[in-house]
Amino acid sequence: MNCSKRNIFLIFFISISNLCFSKNDKKNPCYSAVFSKVEVKDQHYTFSVMMSCSAPVYSNRYFHDIIDRYHQVLLENNKINIKDTKENVVQENLKGQKLLIEEEIVRKEGTLNTEATVFLLSDTKSKFKYEMTTNSVKGTGNAANTKHFSDSMEIFKRDESNEMILKKHLVIKKPWIAPEIIFIREVKKGMEKDMTHDYKQYLKKMKEK
Repeated sequence: MNCSKRNIFLIFFISISNLCFSKNDKKNPCYSAVFSKVEVKDQHYTFSVMMSCSAPVYSNRYFHDIIDRYHQVLLENNKINIKDTKENVVQENLKGQKLLIEEEIVRKEGTLNTEATVFLLSDTKSKFKYEMTTNSVKGTGNAANTKHFSDSMEIFKRDESNEMILKKHLVIKKPWIAPEIIFIREVKKGMEKDMTHDYKQYLKKMKEK
């Protein structure tokens, strides 16, 4: 690889790091992420990963109004526009809201403008589920390589600690300059660090006031 191509390659992976990596917390109470087999079609790589974590137990009413708390956090985010809200949606024996949102995600390597469907579901006693799936993704710069993504989080009430299950799904186009082995390794590393960051953010969003 000549100097010019090597520089392009390094710039690409600096951008990937900025997009995918988050600060790693060594005291993170989560198990290692488990990845499914990477699927490839026409230079589009599909990644799926799951991570299990323990979570603090708060009051006995923690799950009672958890949907309202989470919805309020979304309303207060100036990068998110809630276009539509449907109440009393039932899914997997849970009841809650279905939202249609627009979100702007700004990074050094580009901006993502997304439209997504979000579910906020609970039984109000022992379980809550957040699920977000993009319907459209438009990006600038290297961020344009991201074609689709989804996130989900479920939290269950347990005796001594709650259990949280996080899942991520990402479809990203591989730039021609990036060697496949290194590309896959770095994307996986970034997704796992993102999930560690997401864990803490989910706890903040669900925190009782």
